[in-house]
Amino acid sequence: MRYASTSDFGYADLHIHSRFSDGVSSIKRILDHVEWQTSIDVIAITDHNTIKGSALAASLQDRYSFEIVVGEEISTRSGEIIGLFLTDEIERGLSVEKTIDLIHEQGGLAIAPHPFALSISVIGGVGIGFKNVRSLDLDGFEELNANPTTWYSNLLSKWLIRPLGGLARLGGSDAHTARSIGAAATAFKGKTAADLRHSIEMHETTPIKISSWFKQLLVSAGVIPGMALQARKFRNGTAEKSAVRAFFNEQLTKAVQGLGEAFGSNER
Repeated sequence: MRYASTSDFGYADLHIHSRFSDGVSSIKRILDHVEWQTSIDVIAITDHNTIKGSALAASLQDRYSFEIVVGEEISTRSGEIIGLFLTDEIERGLSVEKTIDLIHEQGGLAIAPHPFALSISVIGGVGIGFKNVRSLDLDGFEELNANPTTWYSNLLSKWLIRPLGGLARLGGSDAHTARSIGAAATAFKGKTAADLRHSIEMHETTPIKISSWFKQLLVSAGVIPGMALQARKFRNGTAEKSAVRAFFNEQLTKAVQGLGEAFGSNER
C-alpha cells in the first residue's frame, strides 16, 4: 500500500541505480516499489554515466503518484558528480569543472555524492574530495549515503563540509536494489519536484536516515550485480582478467565491511 504522509515536509531519494548501470532492479520494479511500499514523494534514478533508465522512468510519470527527476551519476576525472533535473546525458571522463558546467547549462543541479569515498572500481569512481567541494560551483553535497561502506565519508562530510555552509545537505540511499530505496533520504519543505528544487537552491534540505540494519544490508548487497556485470564483460572479451579480479576482490571486501556495519547497528 502507499503510505500517506501528513507532514508538511516531503521526502526524496536522489541516489538510485537500476539495471541500466550496476543496479539489480528494473525500472518498473523500482517505480512499483516506491509507489506501494514507501511514502517517498520524489525520486531520481542516477545510473552511472547514462540517463536512459531515468528518462524511461520519467516517461512513465503519469502512472505514479510520486514525482520523478531525471538524473545521472557521472564519472569525471576527479570523481563522481550527480546531475539532477537533466535533459541530456553527460559523457564520462571530462574534468569535474566541465561536467558541472554542462549540468548547469541544461538547467540542472550539480551534487557531490559520497564526497570522501575512496573505493575505485571498473564501474564507478570516487568522491571528489574536500578541496573540490570547497572550490567548485556545486549546488549540494551528499552528507548521508546509506551504503554502510561509506560511513567514513558521511562522518567527514558532516564534520568538514557542513560547517562551511553555502551548499544543500542531501541524503540518498545509493540503492542498487529496489528494497533498499529510502534507506536514507532528503527532507524538504513541500511535496513536489519543484518544491525539492527550490529547497536545494535555498539550502533548506535535511538528510535523514530511515533505515534498519536490514535495509543497510540490502544496500551492501548491491555489489553483487556489479560483480556479475564484470564477469559477463570478461566472458565477452571486453575486460581484462586482471581488472576483473581486482574488481571482485574490492567488492568482496566492501561486502564484508558492509555486513559488519549492518549487523553492528543498533538502529531499528
